[in-house]
Amino acid sequence: MESIYIPASLKTTGKYAFYGCSKLKTYVKDIGAWCGISFGDGSGRYNENPLEAGHILYIYDSVSDDYVLAENIIIPDTVTELKYGSFNGCTSMKSIVLPEGLTTIESCAFYDCTNLESITIPSTLTSISKYYVFDSCNKLKAVYISDLTAWCNIAFPNESSNPLYYAKNLYLNGSLITDLVIPAAATTVKQYAFFNGTCLKTLEFSEGVTTVEGKVFYGCSNLESVTVPSTLTTVSGGNAFDNCNKLNAVYITDLEAWCNIDYYTNLNGNPLLLAHNLYVNGEYGTITVPSTVSTLKFGVFAGISNDVVVPGTVTTINKSAFWKCTSSSVNLKEGVQTIGEYAFENSKYLTKMIIPRSVTSISSNSFQGCSNLQQYYCYIRSYADS
Repeated sequence: MESIYIPASLKTTGKYAFYGCSKLKTYVKDIGAWCGISFGDGSGRYNENPLEAGHILYIYDSVSDDYVLAENIIIPDTVTELKYGSFNGCTSMKSIVLPEGLTTIESCAFYDCTNLESITIPSTLTSISKYYVFDSCNKLKAVYISDLTAWCNIAFPNESSNPLYYAKNLYLNGSLITDLVIPAAATTVKQYAFFNGTCLKTLEFSEGVTTVEGKVFYGCSNLESVTVPSTLTTVSGGNAFDNCNKLNAVYITDLEAWCNIDYYTNLNGNPLLLAHNLYVNGEYGTITVPSTVSTLKFGVFAGISNDVVVPGTVTTINKSAFWKCTSSSVNLKEGVQTIGEYAFENSKYLTKMIIPRSVTSISSNSFQGCSNLQQYYCYIRSYADS
């Protein structure tokens, strides 16, 4: 069998319906109806979709009153969801525009669309399956959006469910995004939102953004700077800035707010770990922790190159607070009481440390891996001395 014409009335197909039909060309009269067909579980294992077997799609064109090769597909706005495996295996498709009103993309919708180069995502999309939606779409090079806040709110369950994983280039209203400003309305940036977005060079969070989820900027390998607002309180999940190896600057306006960000147990959630250089109100220099801060949280100054003064109003330096810092001087003042686990681990540029008399607790691994720490001072009969 070499051709099949699909009517608008078709609702479902069974297992192995098109098994072995490798020369099959599929002709569709109503592309909207096609998107509503339930092709089993969409996995491609049972050849329920003729495109899985023959790969070539033709769509009826009312202007020419004929079927044309489906290279540039526009889905009508009557479609609110793409069913399992809608375009699974379609190699004729080069671009697709999804309509405003579409909310859901199910499993394997674009699996093995090996010639797909661009996709337009509507502002209404909120849910996308975690199973093979864009797998093997290796020619994808552009994702087009019109609403950045809506994009930040999409619940991508994993990296490959985001077309940016393959495309790497994100366009807003037709322009490639290089300098990304997250709008205030996007109070939470959902996980994987900009995964592998190598087009990004600078990033600025607007005041109002409070939460960044896991792996949001993972693999943004050309990202050079991040501006963090005073409203940011949480970087949850894991590896938000992992593999952003060109990062060299973090800009803030509120040092107290910076000290209060929760990274939980994920050091790669802090952009400073890779950037090293912290600018406060545009200035690079010695950082003096505000007197209103009593605890330095996990990873707060991880990777920092600035010299840091920790005043006596800070009583606790928590786990990994200065992990792998590249500073040559961290000055602890009288009043500090606790130095937690791995607080200064692998800080190889530290050469001198004076432990205040007020310190009553130091973890055994607080200074582990500080290979150049040759001058270590403490007070006679102090806790550090004992």
